[in-house]
Amino acid sequence: MSAPRGKGKRIRRAKRSTGSDSENKKDTYYARNTAARRKYQVQYNQVQRLTRRKVGKVNLAALRETKWQELKGTRPVFNNTICCRGGALDPDRSIDMKTREDKVIKYLQGWKVSLSDKYAYRSDPNGWVSKYVEELSCRIDAELRDVLLYLDQPSDVQGSAKWMEVVHGSRRMIALHHQERELILQGLDIPLLAFQSCVSIPYGNRVNRREFRRLYGF
Repeated sequence: MSAPRGKGKRIRRAKRSTGSDSENKKDTYYARNTAARRKYQVQYNQVQRLTRRKVGKVNLAALRETKWQELKGTRPVFNNTICCRGGALDPDRSIDMKTREDKVIKYLQGWKVSLSDKYAYRSDPNGWVSKYVEELSCRIDAELRDVLLYLDQPSDVQGSAKWMEVVHGSRRMIALHHQERELILQGLDIPLLAFQSCVSIPYGNRVNRREFRRLYGF
């Protein structure tokens, strides 16, 4: 007994539509796979070609790990305008500068703990941040006054090795306090995060001279 007219055509059409659906699924799969590969390649290039400056292997590995975490959204992004990016260390940072910076960081850490303890049981437990920022601004002003007086030395003193070392030490000290002020306003853990990311003045990174000169005039 023959099948009713039109039934075979409907079956063939159904088969054709099923085949096109599988092709569409295949196309969608390959399209997603291609897009994923391209996205990964872009991220890989951003990480591997992070900097053209010559940095140590340990610093470079830390910078790449930080960049991966930023791209994956697992690490907060912060702005540190006073510090040079790329992990380049300051070749003009002397042992005396490092010693002084370490002492200042230790003092600031103790000052933060003391202030946070005072505000711990108040209505705004983070109200100490504004007080801390005021202290940083006062220390910047004091350092700036001293170095501006030193900059006004006789011409035979200016340009000497000792003169340049003192000026650069003050520049780094002002930049250190400026960075601390800028980062603490972005989050309480951001200063430590910057240090761990090897993008920090206390870590030994270079000062962004252009930004520093724009803000402080020398």
